[in-house]
Amino acid sequence: MMRVVSFAFVILCIYAGNSHSKPSCGYPMLEWCKSQEIAGECGVEKYCLHRNATRPNRAESSVEVGLYYESLCPGCRMFLVKQLFPTWIMLQDIMNVQLVPYGNAQESFDGKKYKFTCQHGEDECLGNMIEACVLNITGSVAFPIIFCMESAFDVEKSAQPCVEMHSSLWGPLMAV
Repeated sequence: MMRVVSFAFVILCIYAGNSHSKPSCGYPMLEWCKSQEIAGECGVEKYCLHRNATRPNRAESSVEVGLYYESLCPGCRMFLVKQLFPTWIMLQDIMNVQLVPYGNAQESFDGKKYKFTCQHGEDECLGNMIEACVLNITGSVAFPIIFCMESAFDVEKSAQPCVEMHSSLWGPLMAV
């Protein structure tokens, strides 16, 4: 078990350290073990065989984790990037994560439209909105996209490259 965790950690470190480029095999890390062909192309066949053989059935035992966070909150970003995402990478077969990018925001209605005020300013409100759209539109690849954005220096500027790295949904996302 320690070898699997160590291998997953090494892959995560390589992936996180180079968060704006695709793996050399052309597939996101989360898809490496989806088929024998992909595992072969990515050079992780042995890891995937062991991983798939040792994972319990998701339906039998699943842990639900919900995180209400703020896109520009330093503590939220550190927890998501350094603790939650690495844990999910290792346990995604038995762990469901629900992200809610709202956190400490206030809303008010001026009679015509809703206004949002975020703890860390307007940029955080925009970041929360972008991440909420990512979660709504991209489905199963949302968490890696959010991780990519939150681990970047600039959450907003990283949105497009992070979405494009994990999906082809940037156009539909911007149409919302």
